[in-house]
Amino acid sequence: MRVAELLDRLDSPQEQTITTILGDIEISDDASTLSIYDQEFSMDQMAENALANYLDISRSYLQKCPAELKATNFRYWLDYKDNAQAVLEVANGALVGVHRPDALLIPTSSVYQIVSRVFDGEDEIRDLRRDDRRLHLDVTTHGHTITVPNPDGLTIRPEVGDVTAGGVRILSSPNEAKAPSVSTFLYRLVCRNGMTTPEHQGTIRLKGHTVPDVLAEMETAAQQVLSGLDDKLRSYAEMAQRPIPGSNATAFVYQIAREANLGQRVVDRLVERANILPAEATLYDVQQLFTEVANSGVSYSTMTKLQTEGGELAFETERVLHRCNTCERILPS
Repeated sequence: MRVAELLDRLDSPQEQTITTILGDIEISDDASTLSIYDQEFSMDQMAENALANYLDISRSYLQKCPAELKATNFRYWLDYKDNAQAVLEVANGALVGVHRPDALLIPTSSVYQIVSRVFDGEDEIRDLRRDDRRLHLDVTTHGHTITVPNPDGLTIRPEVGDVTAGGVRILSSPNEAKAPSVSTFLYRLVCRNGMTTPEHQGTIRLKGHTVPDVLAEMETAAQQVLSGLDDKLRSYAEMAQRPIPGSNATAFVYQIAREANLGQRVVDRLVERANILPAEATLYDVQQLFTEVANSGVSYSTMTKLQTEGGELAFETERVLHRCNTCERILPS
């Protein structure tokens, strides 16, 4: 998707905000649909979670309820708080959020507008995720790319055209008062591997700020990330000239994976791939193992851990490599 197409969503039914009072919301007898005015929405898991959170109903309790009892619970609390105002957030025809009108939330539409101002219309949206908990946007720009050469002809890399594009990752919580973040994001075109700086490094504080303040900081942060992309890309490409530290790639990959608190199955997959790296492989190839596994159907939290570890290898190379040659553990600085 191009950035220009993202902006088009603002003027379409794909993104919609409905302000109402709880007494105007109707739940079907089997709790399968929610109706407001002349619109009806499926009460899928996302919608159910959003409404339950707003009404302060235990989600684990609702999951144990038969459909009729679930409907009774929703109706009771909607009636009990019938005059309370609520804002319903709709994306792609699905109910994705319910919150108070005065909640300090970052509107999805405002994030889209930031992206449209910071990026060119032809720049690429590499990942867009919107659910009841988060908005996740990865955007790359045509103005910041680098090609990693393969002079030794390693078969695990393209002979030519190993291009990586730089951009920005934006994370926010449209339905929860949670600090957004703006981070560096790189995207390897040949395999669609992504990597990023740690989320906490790009976090923008909510406390003591208004929504316009936070949005202005997010836009400034995105522009700052773009201004530093060329340095990040050079650091990334330099990994192709760095030998894998320690006695062997497998031990190094294992230790990095354990430090990232990855699950054993993911660690095993990384080690399995490390075992077949050619002798000429470099730190660049190790880094690609982490970002490749991030693309292999793992959970969202595991994906972000792996992509962050890939970013650490690329952008904090000296710190990550400052290790004992025997046990592969990081040495004190």
